[in-house]
Amino acid sequence: MQDRRQHQSPDDRRASVNGDVTAAQALRMRRFLIALATYVLAIVTMALGAWFELWGFGGVLKCAILVGCVNLAFFALLRSGANLKLADPSLTVEQIAAGIGVLLLATYYAGVARSALTLWVIMIFLFAVFRLRAKQLWPLAIVTWLAFGTISWVSYHDNPSLFNPRLEVFLWLVLGSALAWFSLMGGYISNMRARMRRNEIFYRSMWETVHDAILIAGSKGKIEYANPAVSAVFGRDPQSLLGTLVTALLAQQTAPDAQELQCHLEGSEVQRDWNAVELAFTRADGTPFPAEVSVDDMVVDRRRAYLLSVRDVSARKQTKQALVDARLQAESANRAKTQFMANMTHEIRTPLNGIIGMAEILKEEPLGASASGYVDKIHRSGRALL
Repeated sequence: MQDRRQHQSPDDRRASVNGDVTAAQALRMRRFLIALATYVLAIVTMALGAWFELWGFGGVLKCAILVGCVNLAFFALLRSGANLKLADPSLTVEQIAAGIGVLLLATYYAGVARSALTLWVIMIFLFAVFRLRAKQLWPLAIVTWLAFGTISWVSYHDNPSLFNPRLEVFLWLVLGSALAWFSLMGGYISNMRARMRRNEIFYRSMWETVHDAILIAGSKGKIEYANPAVSAVFGRDPQSLLGTLVTALLAQQTAPDAQELQCHLEGSEVQRDWNAVELAFTRADGTPFPAEVSVDDMVVDRRRAYLLSVRDVSARKQTKQALVDARLQAESANRAKTQFMANMTHEIRTPLNGIIGMAEILKEEPLGASASGYVDKIHRSGRALL
């Protein structure tokens, strides 16, 4: 992926980065809305407790105002993009700390019903378990535990008749043990999530850097994933292929093969080995090209899927045809040379035999010494040439 971005123009890289940032901000805004819904539900719970006369509406109003101010600040940061200047643009620690702070303040007004709101404190902390690392969870857990103990002590000091000291200490210890357990679990989850992220990056990089087009189809033969090499092989945008049947990419002349492949992708038993099968595909402009296709079955979450590797072999076939043409030309030239040599041999031997024969006849005739020597030279020269 990095190699492709290095070859992109500055405008393309800027557009890609801006797209990633926009998507991340949209995700953060959705998480903020989930947190806001949690706040609203907590305030509704407090109002319900006030309606049952477990605590006064004054504390509920103060917490509601504080919730509004806190969430308005987070919304302004996310909406303006000011969070992007922070070390952690997700504002996860800040939002969870603010939520716990508001709930701890609510426990001050809850009186004897504080244990009910303590469940909300634990629930807010659970959001951190699935988002933060262990080194972030432990300080948050310790601060929450100490803050809860401090507020409990202040509440007991202000209204000692409403509290059971032993019960409060027990509740404080239970909260501490729960936070410690969730911090340990959060560390385990964060490590597991980091390993999964590394594996995902590794395998995604592998799929995205190969030159073959990689397609993952569901049980009905519809494409669910296409790697970037699809652009080079098919001339199509990978996203445009999602939801398309694999067989729709085949050329019309491969209708029987397309039907057999579709049956295989739908789970039917097909007596054919789909390993390096050569089929004709079409590019975005409609031109056909030959390709080798390998289809592998796999099961993901008890759901059958198919991994297809498509390799464009048009260049290889052109090279192979060029070699065949060169071999045929060489064989034709060799045959022509052989025929030429045969013709030349025949054309030379025929008159040469006549010369040698006439020389032998002359040698038998009574000639002078000089003429006899000439005839002998003619005969020897003819034999040597033959």
